[in-house]
Amino acid sequence: MVKYLAIIPARKNSKRIKNKNLKKIKRRTLFHHTLDAAKRVRNISKIVVSTDIKKLLKKDTKKIIYIKRPKKLSKDSSTTESAISHSLKHLKE
Repeated sequence: MVKYLAIIPARKNSKRIKNKNLKKIKRRTLFHHTLDAAKRVRNISKIVVSTDIKKLLKKDTKKIIYIKRPKKLSKDSSTTESAISHSLKHLKE
């Protein structure tokens, strides 16, 4: 079976919806809905969360790795690709 890596970018200050990743939908945050969906995919062996939200930064678990995203990658002008690249470099180290 092929194994995959999921990277979930979760930035604090969204351009359009302030703190959208912490907004609750059916009593769960948008971030947790995304995380739960990734956990349900059998072929995903690791989940990486790249975030600048302190509430979301937790200790790494067997399947989930939390990476603190630097401020330079958390701006409105920052791209998702730059956050993904940062996550992959972090994992290589």
